[in-house]
Amino acid sequence: MYGPGTVTIQGIIVESQVSLDCRYIQTTPPTLKLDWNRLGRFAVLPMVSQGSYELVLPAAIQIHGVQPVSQLEPVVAHFLEGQAVPPQPPVDVDCKEEYQVCSFVDSRMYKSLTQYHVR
Repeated sequence: MYGPGTVTIQGIIVESQVSLDCRYIQTTPPTLKLDWNRLGRFAVLPMVSQGSYELVLPAAIQIHGVQPVSQLEPVVAHFLEGQAVPPQPPVDVDCKEEYQVCSFVDSRMYKSLTQYHVR
């Protein structure tokens, strides 16, 4: 059985933080050179099957929560005492940008596309 704090495959601890390799995730930067190598700090839930874990992903990242161990890497807390690592900016997955809209001010047709002016 796997309980909280139990070390499992590749040193991943249940209920700890891991980063996700984004080689197989489609993101919006124009080239791989400009893209992040690893995504975020995600909490690990118990093992789903041999070699795969479920992650707690934010709603903005619309990928399946179960990821193979080969794509996960334990997150190192802090490199130096007193050093705080700033959080990464949000990532656009599958080329979909999302915004919160208060109201629509105007709309128009431009080159057979509908454009909206929003607040």
